[in-house]
Amino acid sequence: MGFFRGLWQAQIIGRTFNSSDTGWVTGVLVIGGVTLGPIVSQGADLWGRKWFFVVLSGFGFVGSVIVARAQNMPTVLGGFTIIGLPGLAFGAQGLVHAVSGEVIPRRWRSWDQAAALVSTELGLVTGLIVAGGLNRTGSPDGFRNFYYITAALFFTAGLLCVLTYNPPATQRQLENIDSAIKRLDWIGFGLLASCVVLFSIALNWSHNPYSWDDPHVSVPFSISVLLAILLVLHGRRKPDVLFHHGLFQERMFPICLVCIFVEGFSFYAANVYVPYQATTFYDHDFLFPPLRLAVGFPAAMVASIVTGLYCFLTKRVRWATFSALVIFVSFFAGMAAAVRLDDSGSALWGLPVLFGWAFGMVLVILVTAAQLCVPPALITISSCLVVAARALGGTVGFSVYHAVFQSAVSHLDNNIAEAALAKGLPPASVSKVVEYYRVARNTSTVPDIPGVNSVIAEAAAVALKKTYQSGFYNVWVTGAAFASAAAIISIFMYDPSSEFTLHIDAPIE
Repeated sequence: MGFFRGLWQAQIIGRTFNSSDTGWVTGVLVIGGVTLGPIVSQGADLWGRKWFFVVLSGFGFVGSVIVARAQNMPTVLGGFTIIGLPGLAFGAQGLVHAVSGEVIPRRWRSWDQAAALVSTELGLVTGLIVAGGLNRTGSPDGFRNFYYITAALFFTAGLLCVLTYNPPATQRQLENIDSAIKRLDWIGFGLLASCVVLFSIALNWSHNPYSWDDPHVSVPFSISVLLAILLVLHGRRKPDVLFHHGLFQERMFPICLVCIFVEGFSFYAANVYVPYQATTFYDHDFLFPPLRLAVGFPAAMVASIVTGLYCFLTKRVRWATFSALVIFVSFFAGMAAAVRLDDSGSALWGLPVLFGWAFGMVLVILVTAAQLCVPPALITISSCLVVAARALGGTVGFSVYHAVFQSAVSHLDNNIAEAALAKGLPPASVSKVVEYYRVARNTSTVPDIPGVNSVIAEAAAVALKKTYQSGFYNVWVTGAAFASAAAIISIFMYDPSSEFTLHIDAPIE
């Protein structure tokens, strides 16, 4: 799963098919994780984990092959929908954390989560490097080969689960299928799915191309808010539905959900916009943008191990969570400064280390804390809800980032035209100059357009750069604001020291 998350390739795919719908590559994946991740968690408790791993890996295999073979953007999005529809990007990860955590003593829970996260981070590093190498020449076969490799990995993962993972059946798994299906909260699932999809549509259409007062944006956004209210009321009415009331007896689990939501919100800012910023301003070689992000994940591996050791020795999570979120704030502040002050791009080789360190810390701490502060019978639901909250953070974050980025970039045509006209560009050539810089984004040469000289070309290029700088600046400031709020909220956590025992929640024998 870590290898697969090289979502930077959305920009490569968009250029291959000359499409502006690249935002939905990420959108359909995280929406699937949010909406169907909870179904995976409840279903795994009722019917066992094994075949969820196998079937979800099968969806990943089929979707990856479709993406690799696609000849147009709708087919690409269809492939990613198949991958994300069953919540594979996040639902299966929740099961990984649950299965690995419930079979070892609670005392060692942080070590277990660190090990799971290190494997994910290794996949992230490998995926980013392989993606950069395959796409280095700009060949359309680059992303196709990457997803062929991804398909092979999904197939291998599913096969390994079939052959080697044979857990004993629990009492709940022996229930009648009809009664098990009735246990699932279908009303809650429907409300959650509809709410998230409509919310994402509204924010993705904001300034792209519709304004906020346009029905294309205001109507789905208003309906999503109404559905969210209905979901809350539905959850309060029934104690054992989508959000089991046993998870919320104390403040710890809700705080963990809020913090992991913000971590997901922050992760997608870096995962998408660090390479995007690099390709816009600094790098013409497609190998380097993912490498800039990849340098953060070795730091994440070290941070995961150090954090696992810290929690094991001290039995504390509170101030470590606060520290991790403050590091996220530092990363966003550094990126906001770099986009306006660093013309060489050298800061983008160092700042991802801060991001990686925070990422490696916060997931180990919050998954461990969330599992230890809930009843053992709810460990699977808690783990999958944590990962679904992270996916929800990614969904909301991506939509918000897209909206604030587009709020600046939507003025690109006007900014270029005004700058060029101020330097003497003939009005008859305005549309050609705007089209040249908007599509080609070439700022190094003087275009062969009547009335354009080096002074006009430089003014248009500066307008182009400043517009994109404003867009990226909006992204980083937004991320810093959310991370700061989460850091403050994390202060209200407590240390579940008494739960670090030798008790095993689900012994194998």
